[in-house]
Amino acid sequence: MSKIASVIKSLGIITTAAALLVIAGASPASADTATALTSGLPHTCAITSKAKMLCWAYDRFGEAKVPKTLTTVVSISARNDHTCAAQTNGLVRCWGLNTSGQTTVPTELPSATAVATGGFHSCSLSSAGAVRCWGRNTAGKTNVPSDLPKATAITAGYEFTCALLEGGAVRCWGDNTYNQLKVPADLGAVVQLDAGYYHVCARTSLGTARCWGHGLYGKASVPADLGQITWVTAGGQHSCAVTAAGQAVCWGATTGKMAYGQSIVPVTLGPVMLINAGWQHTCVIKTTGKVKCWGRDITGVTKSVPVSIR
Repeated sequence: MSKIASVIKSLGIITTAAALLVIAGASPASADTATALTSGLPHTCAITSKAKMLCWAYDRFGEAKVPKTLTTVVSISARNDHTCAAQTNGLVRCWGLNTSGQTTVPTELPSATAVATGGFHSCSLSSAGAVRCWGRNTAGKTNVPSDLPKATAITAGYEFTCALLEGGAVRCWGDNTYNQLKVPADLGAVVQLDAGYYHVCARTSLGTARCWGHGLYGKASVPADLGQITWVTAGGQHSCAVTAAGQAVCWGATTGKMAYGQSIVPVTLGPVMLINAGWQHTCVIKTTGKVKCWGRDITGVTKSVPVSIR
């Protein structure tokens, strides 16, 4: 399995300050590629082929300041104003806004292989498949069900949490205002899961995309002609997928006050291998391993991609 494929598999997967570019553990001039992406509000982070973490743009609460002591990483997640990473040594680090204890990692946390960040909470997945969550507990989003089977991936929305279980079933808990907890009965086995702010998208074992929850702007309505996909992601008011042919496709807000071009894929983009939807922007990893972003450019989130992976 390639380095890129192994990192992607580990993710399983399943958010006014001056622009700030933060790079930790890699020289901007060094040759590098990206293997994973995550987006908060107007900030984005990537894992590089050297297993280092880069974050850029929005940094009002230090969410883009990657700790200098952070070691190599296997999983990253950004949402709203905080960021978390699971290191290769199994330790979890979180930083940024901590008003609800969302970046205060429990001291007894088991060795983790993945992390997920919500609006004001964070979660980790242990090597044994156990889920732990901490931070603001609105609607019980940090109360992991006591009967939750072994999980293989986790993802978190603004006020809810979901887990991909061994065998391909999906389980969600927390706020259900927009039916984001109501997993479609006919969903079938899932191989990849991603929660947006108020909706969820999944890639099934058949290679199809399914979304549910808040459907404003059509973000939960998968295009009928989408076909087979290799990746899916849910953002603020839009969703995106990578087709079997490597084409990036997005749907959701294209007009109105929430439309900033995040759903309009650049015609010159070319083939991609991974896509990530933020609040009002979108980023991809091209087949070259380089990152391209578009949409709302608050604090330079689409234009300040680190030179080493641009």
